[in-house]
Amino acid sequence: MRWLNRHPLAYSAAVCLLAAAAVLAVTAGASPLLLAAVPAVCWCLRKLPGRLLLRELGESGRALTEECDPEPLERTCREIAESRKGGRKTVLLVEVQLLYADAVSCLGRFDEAERELDRVLFGYEQYDKSTQLLIEMEASEVKLRAGKPADALSYLREAEKKVHRMEGLPPFMAASVENRFLWYRLVTEGGSQELLEAFQKAMETAASRLDRVCGHMNIARCLLSMGRREEARPHLEFAAEQGNKLYLRREAQQALAELP
Repeated sequence: MRWLNRHPLAYSAAVCLLAAAAVLAVTAGASPLLLAAVPAVCWCLRKLPGRLLLRELGESGRALTEECDPEPLERTCREIAESRKGGRKTVLLVEVQLLYADAVSCLGRFDEAERELDRVLFGYEQYDKSTQLLIEMEASEVKLRAGKPADALSYLREAEKKVHRMEGLPPFMAASVENRFLWYRLVTEGGSQELLEAFQKAMETAASRLDRVCGHMNIARCLLSMGRREEARPHLEFAAEQGNKLYLRREAQQALAELP
């Protein structure tokens, strides 16, 4: 699977050879049943690379969500992008770029994440609404992580419009937009009891280790901003213990070192 995802030209050549072999079989008088199966086989082979690519990205993504380790996703996306340089830019490759930006920003490499994101944002209106929404969601998150809330806000507003207008979206999309707005308010307004309660409520639906680490950090940031430093300690300790390779772990460790 890994080899195939990094050698798309070799795979395409193999499919072309199979088609050529089918033509030769026609001229050689092959079985009609065999000839009838060739188009279906070729169609399946054409679809296979995309499915294998999604499978590998999913496996790498689980290392981030369940182990708080962005490195497998960063490495997978980088290798896939390098193997397709100069090729046609598909929606799937745009998703690879977004996942790469997400992974490197989780590692704390914010400048690199923004550079990758800028490549996607240039002319992103050409894509369908669902892809635009994914781009805007990722843009808002990367900008917030990089400490640029003003840049994040414009993408958040566009994402919010699409979530309200588009039908058939999973419920978590609206919740994700709402959580980003809470994060934006925390960065721009500071902590408050209202935001604290909202972050605590969001923690009730945290489904992954990554969600829980992010949730505890937001609660800790809110409490620290309100001057309730001792209450923030257990949340910082959770992020420091469970954050693994996330930049949030380093942030939590630094905040703990500054507590009396």
